[in-house]
Amino acid sequence: MRIRTRLLLFGIILTALPLLFALGLVVVQNTQNTATARTESMNLADADFTHLLQNVYTLATTQQELIEKNLASSLNVVEDQARKRGGLSLGEEPVNWIATNQYSNEKMAVSLPMMQVGTDWLGKINSKDLVVPVVDDVKNLVDTTCTIFQKMNDAGDMLRVATNVMNLDGERAIATYIPSVNPDGSANPVVKAVMKGETFVGRAFVVNAWYITAYKPILDAANQIIGMIYVGIPQESTVYLRKAILDLVVGKTGGVDVLDSKGTYVISKGQDGKIVMDAKDSKGTAYVQNMIEKAKTLKDGEVAEVRTTWPGEGSDPARTKIHKFTYFQKWDWIIVASTFEDEILGSVRLIEEKAKVSLIWLSGLILLSIVICVVAAFLFSSRLTLQINKIMEMFSDIGIGDFSARAEVVSQDEIGEMAETMNAMLDNTLVLMQSRDERDAIQASIMRLLNEISDLADGDLTARAEVTEEITGAIADSFNAMAIQLSEVVQGVKQSALEVGQSSQEVEQSTKDLAAYSEKQAEKIKAAIVTIKDLAAAIRNISHHAGVSAEVSNKAMISAQEGSLAVKKTNEAMSAIKENMRGTARTIKRLGESSQEIGNITQIINDIADRTSVLALNASIQAATAGDAGRGFAVVAEEIQRLAERSAGSTKQIESLVTGIQKEIVEATASMEKSIQYVVSGTELSDQAYSKLEEIEAVSNQLAANINDISSTAKKKSQDSEQIADLMEEVGVLTEQTTGATRDTVSSMEKIISTSRRLEESISTFKLGEEAAAV
Repeated sequence: MRIRTRLLLFGIILTALPLLFALGLVVVQNTQNTATARTESMNLADADFTHLLQNVYTLATTQQELIEKNLASSLNVVEDQARKRGGLSLGEEPVNWIATNQYSNEKMAVSLPMMQVGTDWLGKINSKDLVVPVVDDVKNLVDTTCTIFQKMNDAGDMLRVATNVMNLDGERAIATYIPSVNPDGSANPVVKAVMKGETFVGRAFVVNAWYITAYKPILDAANQIIGMIYVGIPQESTVYLRKAILDLVVGKTGGVDVLDSKGTYVISKGQDGKIVMDAKDSKGTAYVQNMIEKAKTLKDGEVAEVRTTWPGEGSDPARTKIHKFTYFQKWDWIIVASTFEDEILGSVRLIEEKAKVSLIWLSGLILLSIVICVVAAFLFSSRLTLQINKIMEMFSDIGIGDFSARAEVVSQDEIGEMAETMNAMLDNTLVLMQSRDERDAIQASIMRLLNEISDLADGDLTARAEVTEEITGAIADSFNAMAIQLSEVVQGVKQSALEVGQSSQEVEQSTKDLAAYSEKQAEKIKAAIVTIKDLAAAIRNISHHAGVSAEVSNKAMISAQEGSLAVKKTNEAMSAIKENMRGTARTIKRLGESSQEIGNITQIINDIADRTSVLALNASIQAATAGDAGRGFAVVAEEIQRLAERSAGSTKQIESLVTGIQKEIVEATASMEKSIQYVVSGTELSDQAYSKLEEIEAVSNQLAANINDISSTAKKKSQDSEQIADLMEEVGVLTEQTTGATRDTVSSMEKIISTSRRLEESISTFKLGEEAAAV
């Protein structure tokens, strides 16, 4: 293989291999950085999902605790009102009902003993304009729905016999019943708990809507279950919790929805009540069923995940949607937060796109560098071997007998000087040639010399010509001296080139490592900036919702305070009514005493009338005895008799009226005493309600304080994260500037190394003494 070819191949290999290695290294680093960014982004998103769902779960738990306290207080009110009226019990007289299943609307005839409070039948009242005892009392006192149920059979089907829950027609929903078995064949949780003698508290379907409810069994004198009492609050009344959930945003287009275990939307944007149990994604996966199955196995506050696939827009690839969810068992709520994965990985995809563009540019630059190096190696090798080729052409001409041939000097280096020396030597040799034999001898000597120095022409500086007494001996000696000097020069140059190359490579490697570390640091800082910004946004979001929760809590606290104040005022008013009724009772009592005195006076008048009648009768007898002389007196006696009879009649009427008044006064007094007792009981009940409201107010105050602390801390952390994001952006700018300067240094070092390599390549063709010995 000729020198030029070897130089060309050597230059191409030395140039291409490091560049291709660098390209592979960049590809691997880009892949690793992208994978790391993707993993960190998903971990951060997973943490945000978990915190968001746990916050919603905490809000629902807090709301549930407040409602449970309210419902427990309402149950006490129902029992108290029923006890004041004599208690709930079953009478002996049967009542016929046409009972309607609240789920299937199937009707059935049933005959049950009448449910009564005290000795009064509750009736079959479905008009909202008529008053139903107990249930309407509860509505007026604590403003909750209330129902009295009667057990229909041993299975535990429960019939509504008195209620203030209205159906769709605006009438009381009596004669509807809760079956012990749900339409899907499962045991009804309300009936199941009540038939065990337990109180059920939770979410339940009431007539035609979902309520947060409490059911408690009704026991007879033998402690047998004869029915149950219900109090409840419509689920839609949790308006503040609903608004807080609907205001949550996940990613760009995602949000938070609430489903129940039947696959029905409870809280969603425009889809409340829609059944999505059979919903499937583009791959046919029934993801809602999967979520419900997994949710029922979760512990309190535990979060699970389901992924779905959806078609992209137009020619865009399919999109993956992430659904994170937790299960709030008390309300049968599956709280779902969802968004598309590409919205979470937006910054990662931007990094991937930038990496692809950078890789394309780097590949182009490497290809261009290889081409430039090939051209440079070709030109350098051509220039290096041009003078040697001229010398070889000269020796070829001399070899065929053309002693006038001379080497063209085309370079100014040592090889060019050698060509000039050889030309001068040939000129001197040609003068010395005298005869053909001499020429032949000279030619033979020259041919031997050419053979001996042919390796020198190929770059072997260890080659030496044999020094003889022939005419070419001096030339051989000159060649040997020149070879020794040239070997020393090349050895020095080669050693220097190696040292420069090694130092340059070390500097280049250090600079490349620094550049790689700087680029990696810049990418990490960019990813950190994105992460911190996302974290800041999440903290702002949490701060916002904490503020909303604080506002909700403050409103609840204010409502509790207002309710407490209203109950207190009601209590004061009832106390005033009690005192007024006691005053009225005292007045009626005095009126009774006065009517008794009137009766006594009437009795005296009646006695006087009787005596007057007797006196008139005696006067008439005396007048009759007197004859004509007593006739005038007889007329007067008759008038006195009639007056006495009229007085007696009037006295009897007065006595009758006074007796009636005294009876009514006694009844009024008894009624007033009973009313006073009711007022006293109402005052006690108001005191209990006031005590419960004070407890609710205390809980609300504590909850408001906690939420305000959370809101304040979240705002402070949001400000801190924004400051960190600003600092990281400044560090990112400085790192990019450092990376740019490092890249410039790498470029300069690559030029130095390229020059050193070309120098090494130009020298490597020369074989020196140590290399020859090694060979």
